[in-house]
Amino acid sequence: MATNTKNINTQVTLPTELYQAIQKRAEKQGHSLNDEIVTLLMTYFLEPVTAFEDTQTTTSETAWAKIDEARNRHTGQSFSDSAELLREDRQR
Repeated sequence: MATNTKNINTQVTLPTELYQAIQKRAEKQGHSLNDEIVTLLMTYFLEPVTAFEDTQTTTSETAWAKIDEARNRHTGQSFSDSAELLREDRQR
């Protein structure tokens, strides 16, 4: 882990399952546990958020596409007003 910033020594308590997953990943990457945690945190917090934003955009675009598809599929159909059914249900 090469960095030009000052480091702060800290301690974090992790669930065993998370610790083991990070340790396994670190071994695969040839990193120490500390380096792997720092890399993961830096990736999440300091790299551009484009990957997450792209996912959000894609998810949003997909949702709107499905909404548009449903609107097109039901164009011209009339549906009953559910307000009367709700009133009847509340009066029971």
